[in-house]
Amino acid sequence: MRDFNEPCRLTTARKATAAPSALLSTGEDSKMKLKQIGSNMTVLTLNSGTDVLFSYETPVAGHWGMGYFETDTKFSKTTSRHINKYLDGATAEVMPQKEIEDLVALLKRLN
Repeated sequence: MRDFNEPCRLTTARKATAAPSALLSTGEDSKMKLKQIGSNMTVLTLNSGTDVLFSYETPVAGHWGMGYFETDTKFSKTTSRHINKYLDGATAEVMPQKEIEDLVALLKRLN
């Protein structure tokens, strides 16, 4: 499991408008792990290195081979704090909330 205090490694340089299927591998690599990293903060991690941060039960940010991403939707102050804590100063691409939800739905289907 990735140490959230360590800087991330970027593995590819692709346009990050949708989840690339190469980063969402199937089979043994698609096992998911959940880790609570704070109060009402949970990270879903695939062996491929793709992470999705959940604030309460809502996916709001994450990391994949192209770097970090975060939602374009403004939720509560607490959720904003969760995102900022997770990103820890890293630059993140702002993505529509629908795309983050679609990514999670794809991950569910793969498993």
